[in-house]
Amino acid sequence: MKIRNAGLLIVLLFGLSLFNTFAFAVPDDSILSQHIKEADGTSGQNTNSGSGVKTEHIQDGAVTSSKIADGSVTDAKITGTISGTKLGSHTHSGADITNGTITNSKIADGAVTDAKITGPISTSKIQKYGKVAVVAQSGGDYADPVAAMNNIAAWCGTSSATNPCLIKIMPGIYTLGSTLMMASYVDMEGSGADTTKIVGTVRYEYTTNNELRTLTVESPIENSTAVHMEGSHSLQIRDVLLIASAYGGHGINAWYSGDLVLKHVDISASEAGIYTYYPYGDVSIDDSTISAAVGFQDGSDGGSGNLYIKNSKISSGGAAIITGFLNLFVTGSDLVDGVGDAIYCYQTRNVTIRDSVVKAPRYLILGSCVSGIAHTMLDGTPPTGAVCFGVYDVNYNQVVCP
Repeated sequence: MKIRNAGLLIVLLFGLSLFNTFAFAVPDDSILSQHIKEADGTSGQNTNSGSGVKTEHIQDGAVTSSKIADGSVTDAKITGTISGTKLGSHTHSGADITNGTITNSKIADGAVTDAKITGPISTSKIQKYGKVAVVAQSGGDYADPVAAMNNIAAWCGTSSATNPCLIKIMPGIYTLGSTLMMASYVDMEGSGADTTKIVGTVRYEYTTNNELRTLTVESPIENSTAVHMEGSHSLQIRDVLLIASAYGGHGINAWYSGDLVLKHVDISASEAGIYTYYPYGDVSIDDSTISAAVGFQDGSDGGSGNLYIKNSKISSGGAAIITGFLNLFVTGSDLVDGVGDAIYCYQTRNVTIRDSVVKAPRYLILGSCVSGIAHTMLDGTPPTGAVCFGVYDVNYNQVVCP
């Protein structure tokens, strides 16, 4: 009997459990808003703790535009930037833009014109030519040509035939505090003889393959020289004005040097326009002028080479040319001395003159010169022993060389 009653009890409990399951199941769409407990106000709604509806109970995308009340989205609710398409027509003043807001990526290529730039642009932002140093009184790489020359390794590397360098000097007067020492394979270029002036001495020592051009060099000190060369060769000076007007001044001193070319060079010196000592190699003067007590003087007792004067004018007050170890070739040029002799050879050297003018109050050619003259005006005493052809005087009368 007890066993049967126990069985009935088990059946009764099982039935009650089934009844409760079906009786308390919540049908679809039957939970209303009043059945959901409000947020507790302390733990916040955007959490998964506390009472009320949790963030994870809201499906992604469920909060639509119509669910958001007007004015309820504050600045703090916005993450990231708002696209331009969401902004209506509006204007801004400069005060509306925070400093630093417009970054590099916001500026279109080509949008910054010259009118948009205020103040100078630093040289580090300007693309420059390689192997070039700019010397300028402001805005250049250097303010002094000596500093630029002394710092070649930094802006050019080691100058050579395969790595030539250029120093460009902008307009202005540059007074040297020390001697400007030229370097091989490093050209120096001014902005024109009338606009760029170096006051001091430009010096070459064992220098080769170098050009000095388009500037003025003035040496105002007594017994000094505008350009001094020693043991150097394969040098060119072009479109340059050299001034050495102080007492004993020389335009160019060239000691133990040669293969020197002057083109469009004007020299004004109190003593010698060009003075050579032990020349080794040729000297060429082309389309140039020299005004000095002695135009060209070779003052050595040794050396070799030729002196070529073409389409140039030498005006002197003692001798136009004094040569000892250089043969002389004059073409289309004027050699004019106002005091003494035009040409003097203190060693036996060949002198060839064509299509030129030679003028002097004493002797036109004196000393140990072996001369040949053709199609040239001679104004002075004709040279003895010269071979002459088509030579005439200032009145275009034929001159016979004795």
